[in-house]
Amino acid sequence: MIYLQALRASCGKGRAAKYPLCYNPLRLFQRKAQAMVRIGFIGAGGIARHHMETLAKIDKAEIAAIADVRKEAACEASSKYGGAVYTDYSRMLEKENLHAVYICVPPDAHGAMEIEAAGKGLHLFVEKPVNIDVRQALEIADVIEKAGVIAVPGYTLRYMSFFEQLKALLQNAPPVRQALVTRWGGLPKTPWWRKMRSSGGQLVEMVTHQIDLLRAVIGDIAKVYAAYTYAHNEPEADVPSHYNAVLEFAGGAAALFSTNCASAAGRNDMVLVTDKANIEVNYGKGVAVKPEGFLELPESPSVPGIDQCFVEAVASRNRSLLKSDYRDGVRSLAVTLACNLSAQQGRPVAVDELMDA
Repeated sequence: MIYLQALRASCGKGRAAKYPLCYNPLRLFQRKAQAMVRIGFIGAGGIARHHMETLAKIDKAEIAAIADVRKEAACEASSKYGGAVYTDYSRMLEKENLHAVYICVPPDAHGAMEIEAAGKGLHLFVEKPVNIDVRQALEIADVIEKAGVIAVPGYTLRYMSFFEQLKALLQNAPPVRQALVTRWGGLPKTPWWRKMRSSGGQLVEMVTHQIDLLRAVIGDIAKVYAAYTYAHNEPEADVPSHYNAVLEFAGGAAALFSTNCASAAGRNDMVLVTDKANIEVNYGKGVAVKPEGFLELPESPSVPGIDQCFVEAVASRNRSLLKSDYRDGVRSLAVTLACNLSAQQGRPVAVDELMDA
């Protein structure tokens, strides 16, 4: 134990001389000698740590390097999960022998890093939302496809058990006519999240998960109409406090979104309405049919999570293990930005206005 503590304390010493900041030799004792998927991280914040925690349990995954402009954040993550530490992601991409990169940065920071990594032939896990500008995201999609690399957006709901249960249920159910989605909670403390120019607001940064889920099970969204309220008591926050949006699907269904980041009590649920029954979605527990017995409810299967699927896809070069790609993630982004534009201009907005701009 004393020796392991000494190894942790060696950050910045010994072999670290070949790296810009830190090196964690504990990695030598944590992995078997096998073909590993060597992963670099751009960003070492909360969502990056969540992925690192999962990857640490996947035999084929090795966190080889971590880049963050905040030296202390990258070094802290390295001390727990391993990997050389950088404050310049370009230098990490140049120096390290990587197979894949996780890009876990604020929405407005996406762009050059995806292009640079794809240009080096690295496979990409891009945390949602994939950007804050549809035009730039579409240009990145072109670069990714030309490079031939795997690129998955971080829409985790598609990789949860309830999603497979819901898909199986809908295969034998009447069409969904209507959906009601709520996501109520407080205002995140993260400074960049509170700025519209950085996060895009709650629909873009948070509720994009639910929008992507509905796109996956109902179909593409053609048109939106949104109205927002600004009632924060936080002077530095310029994101809307309350969001209301109607989403019109290409197939004729409609969804009503009621979300906020200014609620004293939280709520996070979804109801799909069919001609026979309502389908209540609980992201953690599964799917329920009301009234009971009107639709046959399949079992909730055990499925691999998004990180496991990404590692396996990179190791096997099998894209079919992934349930969406980068370009599809751009479409989910476009829906949320269309809502922002609708609220700003007070009119319905076709999603293709942004996709074709």
